[in-house]
This record gives sequence, structure tokens and C-alpha cells, in this order.
Amino acid sequence: MIKIFGVDDLGADDLDTSNGDCILIPKKAVLHKYENSDYYIDLEASLDYLEYFEQGRIVVVDVLEYNGFNRKDYFRMTNITVNMHSVSAKCMHVSYDLFYRIIPFYYDGDHDHLCDSFYEVLYAANDNIHALGHNDFTVRDYDPGVPNFEEATFNFDGKSVGQVIFDMLDAYGGYLYRWKTTFGIAPTRDWLVEDRDFTIRYGKNLKGITKEENWEDVATQLQAIGKDGLNRMYINSIPGVTFAYNKVVEFQQNVNPNQYNSDSAYEDALVADLDAQALKYLQENFAPKLNYTVDARIGEFDGVPEITDLENKVVIIDEHLGIDVEAYVIGFDYDLIGKKFLTVEFGNYTNSMKGYNHKVNQRIGNLKKDVSLIAHPIGSYFFTNLTDTPNKLGIDGYWQYVETVGSEKAWKRVG
Repeated sequence: MIKIFGVDDLGADDLDTSNGDCILIPKKAVLHKYENSDYYIDLEASLDYLEYFEQGRIVVVDVLEYNGFNRKDYFRMTNITVNMHSVSAKCMHVSYDLFYRIIPFYYDGDHDHLCDSFYEVLYAANDNIHALGHNDFTVRDYDPGVPNFEEATFNFDGKSVGQVIFDMLDAYGGYLYRWKTTFGIAPTRDWLVEDRDFTIRYGKNLKGITKEENWEDVATQLQAIGKDGLNRMYINSIPGVTFAYNKVVEFQQNVNPNQYNSDSAYEDALVADLDAQALKYLQENFAPKLNYTVDARIGEFDGVPEITDLENKVVIIDEHLGIDVEAYVIGFDYDLIGKKFLTVEFGNYTNSMKGYNHKVNQRIGNLKKDVSLIAHPIGSYFFTNLTDTPNKLGIDGYWQYVETVGSEKAWKRVG
């Protein structure tokens, strides 16, 4: 069912239970939902409904059925188009309202927020718009939050809550949760994933499959750009790769200088933070990402769709090509009228194809064992109580002797 409400009805108590201003019988209604990206409906109806197609109206839609229940979600009409035969609109999920929830500038002094958890950031951003009377959204807390988050100071003045959300996604990763007027970022898929016990198999429901290698983020040399002009070079030796994949990446650093008792301690903390982020990047990008495009028949099982939402986990098998992988639904287009999937995109596979990809997996496994040795940035120091130079100890780079501290010699990498 698709119902149309007024522009200001988002906080109404009866969005789920009443029929609103209109029950719509559409000519077209296609739901587009993609991981950390698009979430909207393409809606088209006859001119009989022209008066109900207005910019900003709330649209309540029964989306995918789950466990025998029709799940409703809320959208807002935009981009109204009228022709001789029909009227159409792009209905964005109401979470896009958060890009219009601007956190005000405060001119009466410091307005920094010290946050010791990832979700305090979202809470602090959302709480600031409450002061302006916008109290229609809530934050879903996925305690304990995102790993690797350290206490940091944030200033949100002049930013929208939507921008804060995507800044956090860019900096820390995670998976955006959007349902009605609740939003959040799950730190891992474990919070969202549902194992559907659903297999896509050659000879059964697999119609076609294509494999693609993505080398876009692979780095053999990384120039990392940090805060306050900090930049450092890292070398990533990848066995079997001779082409120079040189990358320049800017990393967001939230190190608070007020937590340190000297400038040098703060600078050391910045360097350590940048080293950790750069090393993590190199760990995750020393091999190409393998993407599969799958064309499959998606039906129902016991009256429930075989796929119910993003992050559903499935198994894809093609014995002929040697494929046996677990995958996650990362996007789909769904026909709400015909109740069928038009396209489903799978990604983030936990295993790879045999043959070449098996060798890549072996290479990844071997590198992970020595991952602490793959990044010795220019400007870093190496301490040893041995008389040999770092090069003789198997460490790449040009090293300059600095001084002897106690029983250890200090070497600095200069090239």
C-alpha cells in the first residue's frame, strides 16, 4: 500500500494506521536501495492524482515483507514531473531531511564537543538541531560502537547532520541504518546481516555471473596527508606486482591537542595516529578487490522473499567456474507493484574464485603475517641493540645513524 500525507505530517502519530490524504494506485513504483548510498522510490501515477503530487509531501510505503509483516517506511516527494498522461516524482527517504538540518553557528564562545564514543558524535550533532525545534529524528545506538575510535573533539557548527553522518562513514567506515525517522551507523555487518539460508546455484537460479578485478585502491607507495601539514611516505612491497601504484590519500585526524602537555607530545600522537591509519589502508589494499555481477532469479520461500533487505547473506555457487562464495546484498531495485526484484547487487565476498584468486588469497595471508614490517615511513626511527644497519636486518630504505640511547642505536629513515 502507498499512502500520501501532508508536508508537515512527518511526526504524526497515525502515519502507519491512517490512510492519509490519499491511497495511491500507482502506474510505476520502483524502490532503489543501496548500501551507504541511494534510498528512494521512483513513483508514477495517472493525472487523477495530480493534486496529491506536491514537493515535500510524505509518502508511506509498504516495502519488502518480512516474517509475514509488511514493513512500512517513510519517503518525501521531490522533483515533480507532469506530462500529458501522468505525474511522477522521485521520493527520497526521509533520512535525507538530515541534510537540511543545519547545526547553527555559535558566536558566544567555544562550542567543541568532546566525544568518547562514536555514537556520542551522532547524538551531539542530532541534539544541536533539537534546539531549533527539529526533534523528529532519533539515533540508533550500536554500542560498543566503531572499533579504533578514540576520544576526540568535534565542532559541528555550520554542518548538516547528514554531512556529519557521511563524514563519520568516510573516516571510520560502517553501515548506514535508515528506517522511518531513526538513523545510525552499524560498526559491522553483524548488527544488520541476516543469513537467509539462500543459495544461488548454476543450473538452478543462476542466470549469469561476471568477475571484475578492481585495482583502484591498491598502493605500492602511499603518500599519507594528515592534520596540520603532516605528511608521510610509506612503502608497500607486494609480491608479484612490479608496476608502481603510487597513491596520495588524505586521512582525517581527530587528535585533540588539549589532551597533551607539550607540542612535541601532540606531534608524536599525530604521527602515531597517521601511521596507524596508513598501515590499516595498506593492509586493506595490497590486493585487488574482486567484484561479481550476478544475474539470478530471486523468488519466494514459504511466502517470504528470498531476499528481504540490504546485508542479507547468501551463498553463490558455480561449480563450472569454481565459484563457491558467501556474499552480501549491497543494493537492489525492487518493483513494488509486481513484487519482484529487478536487479540485485552482491558484494564483499568472503571467499574468491579458485585459480588466480586462490593465489591472491595466499598472497594476502602471507602478507598479513608480516604486516608490521611493510611500512617504515621516511622520517621514522628504528632502534636496535645490534651493530648492523637496518638494511642488513632486511629493512628497506636509506637509514642515517642518529645517536646511541643507552644500549640501543637510533637510525632515522631519510630516503
